[in-house]
Amino acid sequence: MTELEEKVKNLPLKPGVYLFKDPTGKVVYVGKAKCLRDRVSSYLDKSQLLPKVAAMMDHACDLDFIVTYSAHEALVLENNLIKEYQPHYNIKLRDDKEYSFIFVSKEPFPRLGRTRRTDNPNFHYFGPYTRSESLTTNIRTIRQFFPVRTCKLELPEKKCRPCLDYHIGLCLAPCANLTNHEEYQSMVADLLLLLSGKYKKLEETLHKKMTEASASLRFEEAARLRESIKNLSSIVSRQRVVSTELSDRDAFAVFNNENRACVEYMKVRGGRLILDMQMFAGSEDEATPSEFLGAVMQQVYGSHDNIDLPSEILVNVKPEGEKELFEFINQGRELLRQIKIVQPKRGDKVQLLKMAETNAKHHLSEHMRRETLALGKNAIIQLQEALGLKKPPFLIEGYDIANIQGKGAVGSQVSFKDGRPNKKGYRIYKIKTKDTPDDYAMMRETLERRRTHWDDEEFAQKPDLLLIDGGMGQLNVALDVFKGIDVEIASLAKEEELVMRKGMEPIRLPETSPALRLLQQIRDESHRFAGKHFRTQHKKLSGLD
Repeated sequence: MTELEEKVKNLPLKPGVYLFKDPTGKVVYVGKAKCLRDRVSSYLDKSQLLPKVAAMMDHACDLDFIVTYSAHEALVLENNLIKEYQPHYNIKLRDDKEYSFIFVSKEPFPRLGRTRRTDNPNFHYFGPYTRSESLTTNIRTIRQFFPVRTCKLELPEKKCRPCLDYHIGLCLAPCANLTNHEEYQSMVADLLLLLSGKYKKLEETLHKKMTEASASLRFEEAARLRESIKNLSSIVSRQRVVSTELSDRDAFAVFNNENRACVEYMKVRGGRLILDMQMFAGSEDEATPSEFLGAVMQQVYGSHDNIDLPSEILVNVKPEGEKELFEFINQGRELLRQIKIVQPKRGDKVQLLKMAETNAKHHLSEHMRRETLALGKNAIIQLQEALGLKKPPFLIEGYDIANIQGKGAVGSQVSFKDGRPNKKGYRIYKIKTKDTPDDYAMMRETLERRRTHWDDEEFAQKPDLLLIDGGMGQLNVALDVFKGIDVEIASLAKEEELVMRKGMEPIRLPETSPALRLLQQIRDESHRFAGKHFRTQHKKLSGLD
């Protein structure tokens, strides 16, 4: 029995969090369990594990654990430890933006600010917000009719002079005793309603305060409250109405495509959509939709104060760890006010989920497009370095020949721009000069016909690199045809995957090299394109026979 197996055997039968470590002591995975011994024991039978989990266990040689009082405590701790250690084998949630949050502190005289962290129990958090510039503007707008301080002074303390914010109407100056605790807390309560999206309740509160101020002849205060109501209406009018039937709901929809996944999170408050955000998972995570959704919801609700929770959570698949999530979200809540996680079957709730799923689909498509573009550019730079090219080959043409005993032969030209297929540059050349097997002669004819159009930009753009399918013989043909033309040329040999260049030893790129994968993709595409048209040509010839 190994030391790891011995540790697992002696784990307590209690809820908690476990941490697998590699030989260097680095945490490679963090998990939670209702029963530590039962859950961790399941990792020891590798025949029952997914490939990614089995790979993790090949690296794991040590184990730490932390016992908690309950499963939902384990959920919170797991979330915090994942953020701290960023373990390699945990699901990696990605987004296309930098998210920020608004916070309101829980001090006697609370302050307002922005942050990227959400782990301070002394703050209420609201968000996330996707645009940094608009968040700065939003905070300033908020302070114009809820003049809350942003300074880090510890109040109450010795009275001091008010700063500029007081004189321009952005703070009530509690530091200078120019407001009392009751007035300030009343304003903060209204601010929390605004940030929680409870606009109707806030509007009713402001109207009531304005009426009371006016009746008490506090006309300056009444005018300020009237302006606040006007500003509130302006904010609300810019937000999309989702449904008058759906008051406060959170909706999560997962969409999968080509081993990629996106979760769309939509926050509805007062029937209006006040936030939508996306998280992405890659193929290396090997996560099911249920696992991915569970990880996203754990991050969303593990980072938020209960002040900003909905009355109901809508999902299109059941999240992994649903029971623990439910217990965590509802801790301390009365039975009748508990927040349910539901999969609706009809009505406005289904329509909201469909909208979320449609958005997830579109955002995933765009994310994959940008990801492919980034990978392509990375491969291009690596290719330039590996082949010693004068400039990055952003436009590459690939060539191949398809024939059977010389009959119906075709030459293919494919084009890749920024590492992606560029269909405008695809061409097929029906071989006219040979009807017997001679790959070199057929490649020569194909390339010579391409050269005749070299200066014709309407035919095709001039490439930065020509990639020939074959070895040194095919490369020499291309070099001869394009003698005197300023263009880089390389060939890729089929079996050994060696890259050939004039005046260089054959180059063997690593199998995992993005540059090699790009060359292989171009070579395979030129082969596919040639084969497709050869089969059409061959059928015509067979019909004539």
